[in-house]
Amino acid sequence: MKTCTKCRETKPIAAFAVQRSAKDQRHAWCRACHGEYISRRRKDLIRRIDSLVSTSVAAEVIDDKGSFRPVNPALHVTEAAYLAGVVDGEGSIVLGVASEPVLYVMVANTDPTLIRWLHTIVGGGYFKRSNDRSTFGGTKPIYRWTMGGLGALCVIEQIFPYLTVKRPHAEFAMAFYSAKRAGNVDAALQAISNLRALNNYGRRKLRTTV
Repeated sequence: MKTCTKCRETKPIAAFAVQRSAKDQRHAWCRACHGEYISRRRKDLIRRIDSLVSTSVAAEVIDDKGSFRPVNPALHVTEAAYLAGVVDGEGSIVLGVASEPVLYVMVANTDPTLIRWLHTIVGGGYFKRSNDRSTFGGTKPIYRWTMGGLGALCVIEQIFPYLTVKRPHAEFAMAFYSAKRAGNVDAALQAISNLRALNNYGRRKLRTTV
């Protein structure tokens, strides 16, 4: 049995979700309280996104020059979870090819509202790429959101607990910066190789299915 720290009710262990980082490997809140909290936060988030549509920020015209905001270092848990879902489904985590590899988190979508939300709540840059139409085989322009460098690392660290598809990519990205800070060149190069191999596999798989 375990007592929920929110509703103060004592319930069976099965009523608490698994949380590996906890001492007893169970969440402090019961599933009912946690579900109610997530539902409330999701509704709040939806209202925030909807409010952007009627604000001057949402009314901005996204062009090829784009716009940039500094990274938000303190995303709410619901925002981080939502962003993780977006990155899993529409995004990518890459190390740019340069003399000094730079980490990037990027999202591409035909819906400018989503890209504006990322730009406003998370930070980073956004712009429109009309010449991506033929690449994606559609008629709508593609809007892109991107965050690079330590800002990208800050984003990854916040969304990491909620990632699924891109979780291995995030692990290699964080391993790269950890090795870089420690001065471990071999480990840093291995992390770069692993992340690029993951991304190359994804591109090869896409080409074979098209």
